[in-house]
Amino acid sequence: MTDSAAATPTEERWKKPLLIAAAVVVAVVALVLVSRILASAVAGDQALNVESGIAVSVEIKAGSSAREIATAMEQAGVVRASELRAVVE
Repeated sequence: MTDSAAATPTEERWKKPLLIAAAVVVAVVALVLVSRILASAVAGDQALNVESGIAVSVEIKAGSSAREIATAMEQAGVVRASELRAVVE
């Protein structure tokens, strides 16, 4: 009789790819978590500090660039800079 504790070649063949697949899944999950943590650290709190519907006035001088307008809007609490980066740049 054979020893049941010894691994057969067939068992060894599927264990290695299974371990590799598990390692890839763990790596992807870790990458997603780290990227979300870094994104929240860079972007800061996602909530604006103003109530919706409150009137806000922003003075925009003639000849202002899109970046200057975006900065003025961010300082007034209208938008977050992260929302405008793709539009301005």
